[in-house]
Amino acid sequence: MNILIVDDVAANLKLLRAILEAEGHSILESGDGTEALAVLEHKKVDAIISDILMPRMDGYRFCYEVRASESFRHLPFIFYTPPVTPHQAMRS
Repeated sequence: MNILIVDDVAANLKLLRAILEAEGHSILESGDGTEALAVLEHKKVDAIISDILMPRMDGYRFCYEVRASESFRHLPFIFYTPPVTPHQAMRS
């Protein structure tokens, strides 16, 4: 299965990639929703795992765009986001 992981934190991408590749999946990566839409246009993707809090286009908007597309609305879409500490929330 080709899985697109969308997250702006490199450590999160690395962790998810390691877990999913160990299960035999092929991984595509993107740093935000805008980049991810471009990946969808050029690569075969079977499922999407997306963070919510990202720059430029957040996960909610990305999901909206995927669901609005006739070509991609059928793709399974999983939201995930790491826990946010109060300190991280204040930085956002």
